[in-house]
Amino acid sequence: VHGRGRPRHRVATALHAVSEDDMKVLQDRIDDLKKRPLLPIIMVDSMLPGQRLVFSAANPELEDLAEEGLVGVIGPQRAASVVGVSAKLSAGSRSGEWELKAEDVFKVVSEAQREGTITRAKVEFLNEEVREEDVLLAEALVPLIEEWTNTLVENQAERYEGQLQDILKDLGQMPPPTMADKLAMWAAALVNPLPALGVALEIRPAVLQADSLQERILIVRRGIRGSIEHVSGR
Repeated sequence: VHGRGRPRHRVATALHAVSEDDMKVLQDRIDDLKKRPLLPIIMVDSMLPGQRLVFSAANPELEDLAEEGLVGVIGPQRAASVVGVSAKLSAGSRSGEWELKAEDVFKVVSEAQREGTITRAKVEFLNEEVREEDVLLAEALVPLIEEWTNTLVENQAERYEGQLQDILKDLGQMPPPTMADKLAMWAAALVNPLPALGVALEIRPAVLQADSLQERILIVRRGIRGSIEHVSGR
């Protein structure tokens, strides 16, 4: 009976073969994968967190990508660093229709890798430190956003009735100035929505590529002011 089982000392020896250093290396790799995941990359329009893009395409690759769940979306890039957003890709209600729902901003930190029909790259999600001066700048965005919204409604600048409400439904509640980075992204997505309103210059690529949070807020502020002047005819 005793000969049928594996000796306990051999099991212990096999477990001991995985050293603490090996476990640390494995854990480091797991942590790195969480912080810098390898995402399938697709190139469409520039998107910002909260935005939803519905499009039609007869591309078998999209079916494979939809199974991945999360994809990386990047627009046309001119800067050295590649910045985009993670997004959930799902099939739409109609045949050949697809939907992207943008989530978090990332920068690409590796060379692209081609696996069959899918291109992948390692990304790192951006989590910017918000300073006191950033909050002060962001606070000035709040009344500007309110003025822009009122100007849009008063001048009937929506492309269809209820468009602004649809946009706000996608974006969700406006972040507070204390979350200055998220507020800047939210405001940029509001004035450059999908589908387009056509009332503001395109600022999404510049907002994504901004070198600092302060620069990002200033880009958004100029964009909103320019849109107010355009819509109101000032």
